[in-house]
Amino acid sequence: MFRSTEEPGLILMEACDYSRKYLVEPPSNANFSSPVVSGRDLDGWDVGLEIFRDVIMNNDRVRMRTTSGIIKLIETEREGAQIDRQLVKSLLRMMSSLGIYQAVFERRFLETTTALYETEGRNLSRDLEVPAYLLHVKRRLDEESNRVDYYLDASTRKELMAVAEKSLIVDHMEAFIDKGVESMLSGNHCSDLKLMYSLLARTKNGLVLLKSAFAAYIKVCTDHIFASLMFTLLPGVESMLSGNHCSDLKLMYSLLARTKNGLVLLKSAFAAYIKVCTDHIGCGVESMLSGNHCSDLKLMYSLLARTKNGLVLLKSAFAAYIKKVGQAMVMDSARDKTLVADLLVMKSKLDNMLKSCFRNNEKFVQAEKDAFDYFINTRANKPAELVAKYLDSKLRSGNKESTDEELENLMDEVIVIFRFIQGKDVFEAFYKKDLAKRLLLGRSASVDAEKSMLSKLKQECGAGFTTKLEGMFKDMELSKDLAVAFKQYLDHGGPDRALQHSDGHIEFSVNVLTMGHWPSYEPMDVVIPPYLAEYQELFKRFYLSKHSGRKLQWQHSLAQVLLRAHFKPTVVKELQVSMFQALVLLLFNEKTEWAVEEISNATKIETNELERTLQSLACGKLRVLLKTPRGKDIKPKDRLTFNEECNDRLYRIRICQVQMKETAEEHSQTEEQIFQDRQYQIDAAIVRIMKTRKSLAHQLLISELFKQLRFSVKPIDLKKRIESLIEREYMCRDKDDCNTYNYVA
Repeated sequence: MFRSTEEPGLILMEACDYSRKYLVEPPSNANFSSPVVSGRDLDGWDVGLEIFRDVIMNNDRVRMRTTSGIIKLIETEREGAQIDRQLVKSLLRMMSSLGIYQAVFERRFLETTTALYETEGRNLSRDLEVPAYLLHVKRRLDEESNRVDYYLDASTRKELMAVAEKSLIVDHMEAFIDKGVESMLSGNHCSDLKLMYSLLARTKNGLVLLKSAFAAYIKVCTDHIFASLMFTLLPGVESMLSGNHCSDLKLMYSLLARTKNGLVLLKSAFAAYIKVCTDHIGCGVESMLSGNHCSDLKLMYSLLARTKNGLVLLKSAFAAYIKKVGQAMVMDSARDKTLVADLLVMKSKLDNMLKSCFRNNEKFVQAEKDAFDYFINTRANKPAELVAKYLDSKLRSGNKESTDEELENLMDEVIVIFRFIQGKDVFEAFYKKDLAKRLLLGRSASVDAEKSMLSKLKQECGAGFTTKLEGMFKDMELSKDLAVAFKQYLDHGGPDRALQHSDGHIEFSVNVLTMGHWPSYEPMDVVIPPYLAEYQELFKRFYLSKHSGRKLQWQHSLAQVLLRAHFKPTVVKELQVSMFQALVLLLFNEKTEWAVEEISNATKIETNELERTLQSLACGKLRVLLKTPRGKDIKPKDRLTFNEECNDRLYRIRICQVQMKETAEEHSQTEEQIFQDRQYQIDAAIVRIMKTRKSLAHQLLISELFKQLRFSVKPIDLKKRIESLIEREYMCRDKDDCNTYNYVA
């Protein structure tokens, strides 16, 4: 009945016409009802549709092949080939008539369209120049619109165009705007800009992005124009200002005020001129300060004081000079030995300039303080150590450079430098170590000077800073009283008369040091002569009888001994030596020649310490011992004999111990002690704050710690101490906020 070459739409029409003619219109004399489908009466057309839908289009295979075929034809057309558009139109009209257009065709069609244009947009936006890409997009959009007009259902237009616009425009508009707008504007490519505008107008934010790019281009152009005008305008303004040509400047101002941005340009030129003047002031000030040209500085100050901002510029140049010169001094490790003295000279020079040139202007005085505070702390810890060592050199008994009054003034000057140092705990550690040596070895130039310095430190840093230092002085005073009491104890016999040495010429005194006040010392067990051991035992019993429950630990490395030596029958000298030197020399009362190995076994002095001790006795200026073979190196097989020919013009001779460079072992121990003390201080501060606040956010805790700690510390180090306290259960993290800490009672 039907030919296979007929179009499906026509077949459906003919089938429906047939059903209407033969199935629906019965003879006039027939007596039966019309067919009923789904509970309603259908005419021949509806019956045909229902039959076609049920028999043909509800067949999955037919439906899938039909849909795939249509989509394939459309893809072929998109590739530029000719297709039978009427056939596609008829098929889609058939689906629409059957009510299956959206469900069967449209969804798959939009999915394939999206995939196609996403790939195409990604590749072409990368490979094509922007104008070519925009033309391609316009052509694609026009093609899709034409398809809707010719064979797609009108309901598809909105979603189809949205898919195409998103894949080809929205997803890539930032890229092609950045890539193309500037070149189009600078090249005056109006047609390309017009096309870009029309395409971006289809999207939600396209014109906003285009407007921003347009504004940015204008700003770049404006800046360039302003820069060119500035280049032209600046020389004229500069010459007018430097020549004080007020009438010319007034005329220029009035003319530029008529233009849109003229005064902006003039203002910029004026600011540039001021900057040039500032730079010149800076250069001039630096040369005047370094050359100590007070009269020139005084004149500059008086002239700049007449202007509005002149002194501000001069103050900035003054501060910049101090920072530059000071930082160069502090960072130069080669001048460490003279750094503090150099800083004192520099400070004195600047103070004189403040007084004679800058009239002690408060702002200039503050600028000097701020500059010193800045550059001294650019090198962590070292300036604090050097200030402590400088004071040690001035407070030692060998210092004869200054009178008591000059020493007092010098200490006042050093305190000013000390005031700028942030790591005052470093100063305290090194100062305490040097003070201990001065007190124990009796090398302090003046007790009054020592106490005066202590008073200045106390006034500057508070009583807590000097508690241990004051404790050291107290220990020395108590030790003097203790020595008197011990002598009386011996003179009156005491309960231990049997232990006393028969030689009554031995004077034995002990300094009892409170461990918490003094630097830590490593005890060394050595073999001392029996008569000294007797005195040690006597003193121990005497002391513990007055102070039960205490423990004494002998520090022989700190002990000093005064020996009477007989060299020739008529030569008698007193030798002021260390305990280790005395132990070695006393061996020669037993025999006149000893091997180094024998001395080591007899005294049990550590090898390194013994080597330095023997070098001081046999290799120094005054050679109490003679070494065989000669040389400064001490070897186990070397032999030492007592030098009976030894002589010196002085009756009392101090034989100095050969010191290792303090920097190596001792210096590292001091630094390690500083580090440990800082850990304890940080921990104590954290616990103190948390105990008061109970709960605190991390940043607030860090901020509070910076306020309380008297040394600079990095946030990461504070975080480590916080973690340590959490591990030790002094505090914990909040369950709801990990950046908040709670105190654990």
